Amino acid sequence: MAGRSWPRILIIHKATRNVGKSGKKLPEAIAEAFTMFPTARPQRVMYQDEARFRQISDTRYCWAKKPLRPEVKAMLIYQYTYAYAAVPPQDERMDSLVLPEESSKCMQIFLNEVAYVIPMKISP
Repeated sequence: MAGRSWPRILIIHKATRNVGKSGKKLPEAIAEAFTMFPTARPQRVMYQDEARFRQISDTRYCWAKKPLRPEVKAMLIYQYTYAYAAVPPQDERMDSLVLPEESSKCMQIFLNEVAYVIPMKISP
């Protein structure tokens, strides 16, 4: 079979079943989670996300006297910043912070800010 190619077979993938939860039982799941952690303080459901943004600086040119035209390698400088945001589904409020890094220290700063800015309410 040297030099012979494999027969071409058209592969049609079957649609994968959506195995994720539909969210229909979300209120019951939240109520169950609240009973798992009994506390005297009011609890609030919030959705949180963080994102990374990047800026690329491309420096190619350098200064030189008139008759010279030096060739300079491109130096790429990457600058990152991180945005944190939290939204409670009951309200139309959002709290966000832009911080220099993504770490547990920055996440704790963000959570402290959310706890300070958005007053705690009992979730339904």
